[in-house]
Amino acid sequence: SGYGFAPLGTYTEGQIIGNYINETSLYPARTGAVENNTLGYSRDSVYHLTYTFTNASDLLTLNFRGSNLEGIWNESWGLDNVKVTAGSFTHTNDFETDTVEGWSSSTRSTTPVGSRDFLGEFANDTVSLSLNHPDLANNPITLEFDLFIIGSWDGSFIPGPDYFTVE
Repeated sequence: SGYGFAPLGTYTEGQIIGNYINETSLYPARTGAVENNTLGYSRDSVYHLTYTFTNASDLLTLNFRGSNLEGIWNESWGLDNVKVTAGSFTHTNDFETDTVEGWSSSTRSTTPVGSRDFLGEFANDTVSLSLNHPDLANNPITLEFDLFIIGSWDGSFIPGPDYFTVE
């Protein structure tokens, strides 16, 4: 058992940008991870994710959501190195020294190994980033971030399977 993820769906304005589901029967554990067991938790992986989409408004709200997780004690997630670009607009946050301006949560943690500050830990939570800039309207928008998957994410217990979604 373990966690492996596969991207699902494509973005349509106002709908899901990206969705990662635990599908251990189809994808080997930790499929696509750029790091494994580097954060100092009993099990952890880091996924560098990039999405490109358009938005009709100069206001953009991104919702990052974990669902069907057992709880923060065994299955959690966090975000690091978030970057949003559109035209001449760039928003970045590595949570090391930056504020959490624009975020719906100010919960930050530090990894046991490497002392990496990140936004999280979260379980069955939705965390939003709200941005407002004229370049966010009708331009290609690129969202990049590191997703920290912490704990089992095995999807084998109720409520399972384990999901991470960006919309």
